Amino acid sequence: MSDAYDYGNARVAARRGRLLAPDAIQRLAESGSPSAAIAQLERSADWRHAIDHARQWATEAPGVLETAIELHRATELAALPRWYDGAARSLVEALVSDLDCERVAAILRRRRAGQDAETINPSILEGALLDDVRLAELARATPPAAAFALLARLGLIDRIDAGRLAGAFADGDPAEFEAMLAAAWNRLRLRRAAGPGPDAEKVRSMMAEDARDESVVRAELAEGGAAGASLVERSLAFARLDRRAHLARREPDGIGPVCGYVAAIEAQTIRMRLASVRLSAGWTREVARSYLAAGVA
Repeated sequence: MSDAYDYGNARVAARRGRLLAPDAIQRLAESGSPSAAIAQLERSADWRHAIDHARQWATEAPGVLETAIELHRATELAALPRWYDGAARSLVEALVSDLDCERVAAILRRRRAGQDAETINPSILEGALLDDVRLAELARATPPAAAFALLARLGLIDRIDAGRLAGAFADGDPAEFEAMLAAAWNRLRLRRAAGPGPDAEKVRSMMAEDARDESVVRAELAEGGAAGASLVERSLAFARLDRRAHLARREPDGIGPVCGYVAAIEAQTIRMRLASVRLSAGWTREVARSYLAAGVA
């Protein structure tokens, strides 16, 4: 193992054993209610912290569970860059910053809908590179298009893209704007993953695979509608994430363990969301199993 990855990969190995296995998530999905699932999760120190934090945002059990899932995801991903330095840290940031794009897109969506910072800020959840303070700053940016200049200063989008996004935010189609934001974000992620060597190549290869799957989902959305696209997206995500998590067990060196851990966190998050929906929506056991059964993360 190279020195640049020694400390971080040791931390990742320790954290990996604390993830919830698919069969444990299945048991949560069959616990009977969101309150019962929360009671089970609170036996874990990691999840107890997320649940205590979630109670600042929500009071009803379904909302607490949904928020805790997102907070746990953010906490795990945000920890990773701090364990690495130099080029290794840049690669880790490329792996985790997709979460920040999600958070920024959600805030900007609400700004486009006319909501002010006072309405948005109480529900902001932190990202991986952007904490809730930075995200609240984005929500307060005036005019709203000024948020893109801030993102450029933070090194999350290019300055040229910032100008283009400001114009599209004001006048463009919402779907096209969000596609532009994602593309701009990925250009900076690729810049973080630039450089020689197998570690950088691995991250770029993963990003290319993500992009191919996203194009398949967009095609399905155009041809078959939202329901079919959702099924395709979930199936592709489980296959991709579970494969990466499994392969990482055989790659103790370099960026491989981080790739696997990020994939395992994302797969766990999807399964936990499905378990939460099953409990809130009253899915039958058979329906829940069909949605949750997919590989082993």
